[in-house]
Amino acid sequence: MDEYEPSSNLPAVVRAMLGTTHDRHLDLAGLVGGLPDEALAWTPCADAPALAGLVLHILDVEGHLVAIAAGEDDHWAGENGSHILDSATAEELRDAIAALSVKIRGAFASIDEARLEALAPGAGRPVGEALLEDLDHCAIHQGNGTSGRAENVRTLALGREA
Repeated sequence: MDEYEPSSNLPAVVRAMLGTTHDRHLDLAGLVGGLPDEALAWTPCADAPALAGLVLHILDVEGHLVAIAAGEDDHWAGENGSHILDSATAEELRDAIAALSVKIRGAFASIDEARLEALAPGAGRPVGEALLEDLDHCAIHQGNGTSGRAENVRTLALGREA
């Protein structure tokens, strides 16, 4: 993935959302690209998510963003920790991150002010609010989960300092 500048025709909040997801995808791709597959699957204890599971969960939440942006009601159940206990290789994660980046850019490209204020199907609130709430959900995992988990993985599973 490379540099990306959202269209200036989009509402400022949509441009900010696109910039945020792009930056998160760069961070996630860099994170998983620097770890071997066994480190991505490492967990500190039973029933704890591995780094790969956290990345998959973030991507699942962002898949919900795509559905909201496209005006779909996808009956998402991500609030229950979808995919958080799943695993994937670094290559699979990088491919999933890149594919979702393309979907997000496409889905967000047609959002205007009217669409931001319209009710999101199945959400009971405006599209703009639903998108921001899900972006916040991703940020919580990214900030509190993936970066700290990567440091722990390097230290504990790989036996070296981050």
